[in-house]
Order: sequence, then structure tokens, then C-alpha cells
Amino acid sequence: MLTRITQPRNVASARIRGIELSYIQNNLGVFLPRLEGFGLSTNFTYFDGESDVVGNDAVVLRRIDQLVQQPNTVLNAAVFYKRGPIETRLTYAHASSVPSAVSTAADAFTDREDEAFFQVDWTGRLRLNDRFQLTAEVRNLTNETKGNVQTTQVGDALRDYSTYGRTAFVGVAFKY
Repeated sequence: MLTRITQPRNVASARIRGIELSYIQNNLGVFLPRLEGFGLSTNFTYFDGESDVVGNDAVVLRRIDQLVQQPNTVLNAAVFYKRGPIETRLTYAHASSVPSAVSTAADAFTDREDEAFFQVDWTGRLRLNDRFQLTAEVRNLTNETKGNVQTTQVGDALRDYSTYGRTAFVGVAFKY
């Protein structure tokens, strides 16, 4: 009986460098008294990576200029208000396009990539007393979609198109 064992290979080698910048200001009222209770937070990350794609015989076939499932840029920002019984937050998140699958062929004709994506969300809370709080959340306020494309010999072809829609939640939190 002949048994054949195969093992998937990731990459022969990879390199990544990057920088992350962030800023948080919990109370903008220190700059302008009318903004008491407002705050903001932001962060930006940049990655510079590359990896060597290997074939079945462990020979390096080509180099790609990004790591699989790793965007080159990520940006997050939030504006929020918290004062008295009211708390609310509006957030923005963005990620650049991401290689989602890399072919082990010498060319890139079957590579797949998730397109760049952004999303805006909102949350709100109202404290009724020391024990009860009303909560609300809306995800994907702008109703964004996600796309995945596959490289072909004549250009990129849409492979998947995902619509998640806008989602809303309401609730009550309590302590006992």
C-alpha cells in the first residue's frame, strides 16, 4: 500500500516592518470649554511587508509585496461624548486591500484579494440610575459592502460580493 502525505506550505520567508501612530484626547474641553465632555481617539498603522511564495517542491516561485491577510494600512477614529448620564460614540474603521489567498503558481493568475473596506458605527448609552442603563448600537451606518476579487489573465474579476447591511441593537443593562 502506497501512502502519500502532503503538507501545505505557507511561505518560504516573510518580512514586515511598520509604524503605528495614535492619539487620544478624552476631554476636548481643555482646549475649548464648549467641548467639555467630548473626546476623540485615532490610530493609524502602516505595514511594509513581503513574502516569498513557494511551490509544491519548496522552490521560491515569486515574491509578493504584502503578507496574506495583512492590510498595508489601517485607520481607526472615534469621536465621543460622555457627560452626566449620556454617553455616545461614532467610530470609523478602514483597512486597505488584503491578499486573501495566494496561488502557489509562478504567476498571480489565481490570487485573491479582499478589497479595501471601511465601516462607520454608532453606540449610545443613557444611565437611568445607579442600577439601570439603556443601550443602543448601529453597525455599518453607511451600509458598506465587501468585495473579493480574483486575478485573471484579462484583469481582476469579482469573486464574492458581501452585503451585511445596517444592523441595530437596543438593550437594557442592569446591576444587582
